[in-house]
Amino acid sequence: MLIRHTAKNQAHINRTSQQRAMLGGNDEFVTLCINPDYKKRIDKLRDEGRFNVCIFDDYMTHGNTFNSVRCLLESLGANKIIFISMGVFKKPFQKKEYNITGSVYGKNYSYQLTGSSTLVDFRVNDNAKQEVSDLYDIFNS
Repeated sequence: MLIRHTAKNQAHINRTSQQRAMLGGNDEFVTLCINPDYKKRIDKLRDEGRFNVCIFDDYMTHGNTFNSVRCLLESLGANKIIFISMGVFKKPFQKKEYNITGSVYGKNYSYQLTGSSTLVDFRVNDNAKQEVSDLYDIFNS
C-alpha cells in the first residue's frame, strides 16, 4: 500500500536521538506515497465506512514513520489505523499532526506540521515477545 519512491538515509547515522525526535515526518514525507494501484479500493472502502488499516513496522523509536503514515492515511479518510511495532526503544512517543494537501498517490503532495505533543504514558507489553515470535513463524513458514 505504501511506496518508498526515494531511498531514505537511516536517521540514526548522522543525527542524535534528540534531533531524530524533533525531525518528525520530514524524512518520511519526502520519500513515501500511497500506491496509486490502491486508489479505487481505498475509495470504495472509505465510502462504505470500512477503510481500516493495520501497519506493521520493525522498531519504533520516536514514532516518525508511524506519524507520517498515519497522517497520509487520515488524509484519505481512514476510519481506524492500528500500528504494530515488533520492538520499541521505549522512548517517549512524539505525536505529530500534519496537514497534507495534494494527492498522496505521488511525490508532489505537501505537508505542514500543525501540532506536536509528547506521550509518555503509553504501555509496553513485555509479554508480547511470544506473540511476535508466533507472527514471525507464521510469516516465515
